[in-house]
Amino acid sequence: MPPDLGPNNSDHGDFMCSSDECEVYTEAEQRERYGDGCSYYYPVYVGEVLDDGRYRVEHKLGWGGYSTVWLAQDMHENKSVALKIMVPGEEGERECYVHNEIIQNVVDLSGLTICKRAFYIDIPEDLNQGAVLFDMPPIDNLTTAQRYELFGRPRKILLDEVSWKQAELVEPLKFPKGCVGSNVYLGDFGLCIKAGTPVKRRMQGPARFCAPELFHGADPSFATDMWAYMNLFACFYLGTDAIWGEGLLLTTRIIETFGPFPAHWKGSHYLQHVDKSGWFNPNPDMDYWYDPQTKTVPKMSLESKIDRLRPDISENERYHALKVMYRGFQYLPENRLTAAQLLEDESFKIVMGFYGI
Repeated sequence: MPPDLGPNNSDHGDFMCSSDECEVYTEAEQRERYGDGCSYYYPVYVGEVLDDGRYRVEHKLGWGGYSTVWLAQDMHENKSVALKIMVPGEEGERECYVHNEIIQNVVDLSGLTICKRAFYIDIPEDLNQGAVLFDMPPIDNLTTAQRYELFGRPRKILLDEVSWKQAELVEPLKFPKGCVGSNVYLGDFGLCIKAGTPVKRRMQGPARFCAPELFHGADPSFATDMWAYMNLFACFYLGTDAIWGEGLLLTTRIIETFGPFPAHWKGSHYLQHVDKSGWFNPNPDMDYWYDPQTKTVPKMSLESKIDRLRPDISENERYHALKVMYRGFQYLPENRLTAAQLLEDESFKIVMGFYGI
């Protein structure tokens, strides 16, 4: 893994040899979303300086469907920031609009990660907007070498398909437990809408966090958010996804875990014209999805997953954790736990109490 040394021998991480490139591909965004003629992710490289010399890119924090996020040094204010570079077009621009709406309408912003400033980046025939989102761990006084010691050196691959500037595919860093504080902040508001707003695209990735009514033509709601929250809760609690897969596999996993969908949903699934092998079929055999006689698969149940993944907990904790999850994973939105009900739920309080929360 040859080190990448910039001007004045500055350290920009390591290029991967061919045998290790698969590790970068596994953790990083899709390489196909870069390249000439592909106006999607803005190509970045470690050591690049953006916004007229203000932000120096030092590492990759992560990526999403509409952005890449980078650890950068604000050289004007001498602090570490998260630099979020959005994709061009409506999907990327929407996030800054939503941030402005939140700032104007939310009184207490202390628990939210709000954009501090935005700037434009010139690209061929298009614009891409970057936004700085933080808090960051208190690492402002660390040198680049010390940050690499803390987070690991950037592992990367040169993107030679981008001809108009230097570009790299960089594996996101992994925060050590000692850097993760006890305060939790909400961020990434690009897909936020006001309650009751109809949308053209009901399902957004990752699909495993989508409530099942979204598969059947319902609009996003507070109830769909609670399904997504319960998925996150289960993921943190179990240490892995409670439900996984895409398309037909995801639907199958949900039914194996929670049983058949409500019968009145039959015929409205967005995949109703795709058969089990993934091929289009106008008459797919999906009746079992809605058949009350369809049984769950024991090894896929939440009980089985807790027993396998959390053998350390007591029977009392197991009982209350399952009770919380099943109240959140209700198919019918009107039967699903609301956010207000969750905060008052005795089982939720008991589970949180086991962890000093």
